Amino acid sequence: MTGKFITFEGIDGSGKTTQINLLETKLKHQRISTLILREPGGTKLSEKIRDILLDRENMHLASTSESLLFVSARAQLISEKIKPALKRDQFVICDRFADSTVAYQGYGRGLNVEYLQELNSFGTDEISPHLTIILDIDPEKAVLRMRSDVPDRMESTG
Repeated sequence: MTGKFITFEGIDGSGKTTQINLLETKLKHQRISTLILREPGGTKLSEKIRDILLDRENMHLASTSESLLFVSARAQLISEKIKPALKRDQFVICDRFADSTVAYQGYGRGLNVEYLQELNSFGTDEISPHLTIILDIDPEKAVLRMRSDVPDRMESTG
């Protein structure tokens, strides 16, 4: 199998989308088939879960429910898109993946990190990226980049 699974992690405004687009352009120039995905999302069901997670009307969503929704969206993405693409030897490039759940729900919301890692392993059928690229940026610079955006539920909770 020559397909690869590459994820990009970083806070909002860190440049993930820009870097993903640059990589996609480079791979296409080399005639390498690519599939670009985002988390949560990428499938009809996962996009519906994304809507729930980002909807500002759901400000009181419990942290455990939030985590389970992320893992559910990820499980659907793995089943419907990532596994089949890797079997077709495509490069799968994903904006966020399981590391985000560990960072935001584990360290950010104070949930049990080991348990979240187990949930992610279960939800992903133990598929993990071949490479994860973490984009590090000064949070103040990221905020400046995003100042024109209307914050969603996740951004509003800090």
